[in-house]
Amino acid sequence: MMQTITEWTRRTTSSFGGSRPPAGDTEFPQTVVSEPDKPGDLVYRLKRWPELPTAMRTAEVLRLLSLLSSRPLRRSWILERTRLGEEHLEMLTKRLSAQGALDIFDPALLPTRAFALNARR
Repeated sequence: MMQTITEWTRRTTSSFGGSRPPAGDTEFPQTVVSEPDKPGDLVYRLKRWPELPTAMRTAEVLRLLSLLSSRPLRRSWILERTRLGEEHLEMLTKRLSAQGALDIFDPALLPTRAFALNARR
C-alpha cells in the first residue's frame, strides 16, 4: 500500500511541477506610472465605513468603498474604471465627507518628488 501511495505522489508531483513556470518568470514587473498627474485630480481615501441610505447601497458603490478602504484612489481612476457618473461620485463624496468618513487630498498641494528627495539629504 505504501509503495502505491509513494509512486502516485511521485507521478503527481512531477506532473504538477512541469506546469509551473521557472522561478525567474514569476517576478513581478517594475511598476511604471503611465500618465502624469492631471491638474485638479483629487485623491480619496476611506477612513471608516460610512452609513449609507438603502438607495445608495448598490454593488458599484460597495465595490468602490471596498477599494477605497484598502488604498487611496484618484477621482479620474474612479470615473474611468467604475460605472459611477460624475454626479453620483460627487453626491457620494459629499455624503462621505459630511460623515467624516473620507479623506480628500489634492496632489497639487503636496510637495513635489524632487523637493521630497532634496529634503532627505
